[in-house]
Amino acid sequence: MTLIANWKLGENPAIHGTTLVDTTGNYDMTLNTGDGSTNKSITGKNNNAVDFDGNNDYAKHTSQIVNSPTSLTICGWIKKETDGGSYECALHHATAATIGSSSYWFGVDINNNLCNTIGASTGVGWSAGNTNIQAVYGTWYHLMSIWDGSTVKVYVDNVLKVTYTLTTYNSVDYPTRIGGSADGTNYQFRGAIEDVRIYDNALTDSERTEVFEGSNPATITGASTITGALTITI
Repeated sequence: MTLIANWKLGENPAIHGTTLVDTTGNYDMTLNTGDGSTNKSITGKNNNAVDFDGNNDYAKHTSQIVNSPTSLTICGWIKKETDGGSYECALHHATAATIGSSSYWFGVDINNNLCNTIGASTGVGWSAGNTNIQAVYGTWYHLMSIWDGSTVKVYVDNVLKVTYTLTTYNSVDYPTRIGGSADGTNYQFRGAIEDVRIYDNALTDSERTEVFEGSNPATITGASTITGALTITI
């Protein structure tokens, strides 16, 4: 299992031009806002979060992050604060500003229903991962989609809500954004976002639970052997 990217979004202050660090060291984003030195950092679900205004706030990494995966996990925490008036993307990767053209996206639909779709552009459509759970303003939700190469399972707060078939994935060399689907002009998210992650595998049940509970499943390669007595005192 490999964590491809993880934006904690805990930077404080989070102002225009702030680097939103990817903890893997590969895919940092730059926060863009329309109000200069206004601090977008707020108290989040587990740590700090970035509060996007639904108008022109967004962050972007310009190069491709996910390339020809055979399995994938996309997840993050979101909190809606008020109605954004349209579809709203907390995370978006596509050939255009639409969600129908996306390789992956999560956020809410026009009715504020929680969505997390992998593979919309393959023909399953943007709404394949629509949970029909309407977001309550001021409430944090953890959204996770897990694709094992044939099936996508969509979880809200670690509870399975949607299952759909997906056998192919369209890899495109386009930007990935947090907070919108374009550079401050389309499907802007109005609310807070925290701890967005992309894994290159389908998380197991135990790994999924660890991520939801706020820990980082370790990446282990090769074989490990422990000999002798191990005593743990609590």
